[in-house]
Amino acid sequence: MIRKIHRSGVLLVVLFITGTGSLCAGQADPAMVYSIQLGAFDTAREASALVDSLQSASIKAEVRTGGESSPLKPYKVVTGQYETYAAAWTAKGSMPPAAPSDRFITKWPSNSSIAESVPPPSAEVYSTAGLGKATTLSAEDVWAAGGFDAAPEGVDTTINVDTSADSQTARKAAIKSSGKDQTANDALEAALALRPGASDANRNRLALARAYGRGRNPSRAEALLGVVASNGTSAEKAAASFIRAHVLLNKKDLEGAFAAFQAIAGNQTYPEALRRQSMRRAAGVAHSSRDYRRAWTAFSQIESNAATAEEKAEARVQKAGLAFELVCNGKGTWNEVRMLCQRVAEDESAPRTQRATAELMFLETFYYEGNYQETLSKSREFMARYPDIKREYYTAAVWQGIMLLQLRQLPEAKMVFENILAARIARDEMFGQLEPRARAAAWLAYLANDMNDQATKLRALGILRSEFPNSEETKYAKNLFPGFPWN
Repeated sequence: MIRKIHRSGVLLVVLFITGTGSLCAGQADPAMVYSIQLGAFDTAREASALVDSLQSASIKAEVRTGGESSPLKPYKVVTGQYETYAAAWTAKGSMPPAAPSDRFITKWPSNSSIAESVPPPSAEVYSTAGLGKATTLSAEDVWAAGGFDAAPEGVDTTINVDTSADSQTARKAAIKSSGKDQTANDALEAALALRPGASDANRNRLALARAYGRGRNPSRAEALLGVVASNGTSAEKAAASFIRAHVLLNKKDLEGAFAAFQAIAGNQTYPEALRRQSMRRAAGVAHSSRDYRRAWTAFSQIESNAATAEEKAEARVQKAGLAFELVCNGKGTWNEVRMLCQRVAEDESAPRTQRATAELMFLETFYYEGNYQETLSKSREFMARYPDIKREYYTAAVWQGIMLLQLRQLPEAKMVFENILAARIARDEMFGQLEPRARAAAWLAYLANDMNDQATKLRALGILRSEFPNSEETKYAKNLFPGFPWN
């Protein structure tokens, strides 16, 4: 997958794969839903007894007959009704202790009286109590205390306290350089040594913590944050908590970062904007950890508590991405992923950028089913519809070139890759590690070699060597073309 959800995209995986055939799981029957089977019995009486005992533990279940599982025991006790495997799989792992441990997911016709279950409070990632209520602490004060030029949601923040111009300049330089501007760091450290109790001392500490916490000196960052946590204002302490969570994330302490963001998200004294930002970051950390159940629950909570159409759409896109990855691991179907993508793409209240990301994932599902013609068709439709959304547009262009190559339409594929190479693509018009021009150069070299076009192959490899010497595409190309003078 190439999207904001996951930074290592599928186009790397398929860089030089040819041939046809489905790479992952297959199709879904739209008339069927998923449920969780909790037991199978010879008699209705035995099954009903389990239903009654589960009811006392607040687990709503019912007895059904038939189904594909346990054919010798006709009476099945099941709970829940889920439209996607991802939702059922998450619920299965989040059930109360009273639920039988020997439970599994089954498929049934969508006529159950049990609606899609809501995870029990113990399974929720966030405490959302008081999320929409006003607090005495404002988000603007928190962002300003932390030295953010603007809040993550675009709120302007200016430092309006008594502070020296020199320290303010040094704070900005230290943060902007991610701690690499030693002159700025030294200036802030000197200011702290001379005036540790000055009115702007904690802002200097927070700026240094942000700078050092990006990998250069996390221990010093945490020490500075500890001082702020002990003597700072409410805004400074909140900013310190937020920055500390990022320090842990940069240290690759994913569990620690998740817990830190989770704690901020549940703190009712913190402003709503800070809590929502932390909810989103915690969900992203869970995804990075490949903790799909926790990530699904987290994004589901964000979706159900969304304050804006953009927030809801983004959570839905993320859930579609999680379902995509789960299908690649044999859990679910591509129809389910397409359904989740369509839910965003057809929502007119969703931002156009989110709809484009959802539609891009939608077209990628056909590749995974080995349907290259449909992938090509959808990529062309996509590029006609979203020429203004450059990140998704150029990713779709790469897909179009790959599909043309797979379908042996080589001159057309060559033209697509040449057009991508000729484009000027800004850094913010790319998906994470996907550099469309590097990808196009690698595929063009492969295609030209297939066409016995030595001049084009050498030109494409030269672009990789000179412009993208450390890219994954260049690593692949070096393996395929070891005779090229790479040094």
